[in-house]
Amino acid sequence: MIRTQTKKSIYLFLLWSVMAIGCHTPAHQNKENKITFDSLQVEQTYLPNEQQEAPVCSVSLHLTYPDKTADREVLKKMREQFVRAFLGENYENLPPEEAVEKFTADYIDMYKGLKNDYEKELGEAVPSTFSFSETISNRIEYNKNGLISYTVQADRYRGGAHGSSEQMHYVLNFKTGETVTEQDLFINDYQKELSEILIDHILKENQVEKPADLENLGYFSVEEIAPNNNFLIREEGIVYTFNEYEIAAYAVGIIQVYIPYDEIRHLLKKEGPLSYETVS
Repeated sequence: MIRTQTKKSIYLFLLWSVMAIGCHTPAHQNKENKITFDSLQVEQTYLPNEQQEAPVCSVSLHLTYPDKTADREVLKKMREQFVRAFLGENYENLPPEEAVEKFTADYIDMYKGLKNDYEKELGEAVPSTFSFSETISNRIEYNKNGLISYTVQADRYRGGAHGSSEQMHYVLNFKTGETVTEQDLFINDYQKELSEILIDHILKENQVEKPADLENLGYFSVEEIAPNNNFLIREEGIVYTFNEYEIAAYAVGIIQVYIPYDEIRHLLKKEGPLSYETVS
């Protein structure tokens, strides 16, 4: 009786130990990065003729950027990357506040120059259709496990029949401040299989079976669709974005393709930024 009880106690102890280890070993890491963000907003309008509502030149900027983190050098690098992605290389070395102010002034000066050239060349005032607008914003999509993923949305109008919209995605390594690319995430020779996965998702999204069917919907060169490095990180997968005219006519608009990690896990580098610990 005592032996039986002893064996039972040992068995229960071992079982408890295994369960305890399992409970304290997470299936994957899910930690918020220790960083805070701040934001700036600028709204400015220039009217060439204050007596009229049009034409008009308007700038609307809403920039979210890294504000505080432990490593100052990494913070500086990330801020520069955020400003560069938002406004371009000419502004990346400026503090965010100065960058948005200078961009706004430069944009309105550019408009004034074009207006003056138009009136000088044609000898008449610019028409009401000579309106420009620049609306740019960004948003943090993912901020965990050593990665920061964010999107820059730009909507532009410079006369004509319609404006344009663009979404660009960026992923940063939180520890280094460096940009994370497809080559950092995926194994060698990933392009062919990932291209097939992308096309398959686009087919399903449009409820068609063959690439030729997509061409009837406004897509072009469907079989040449490939990863374009314009991706963002989500909790359960990656989203690729193809902007206007990139793989389809303007009327189709911006195209987004969501791919769950389960479908591409075998293409991810084992020791890469999206390793087992991140996406399992």
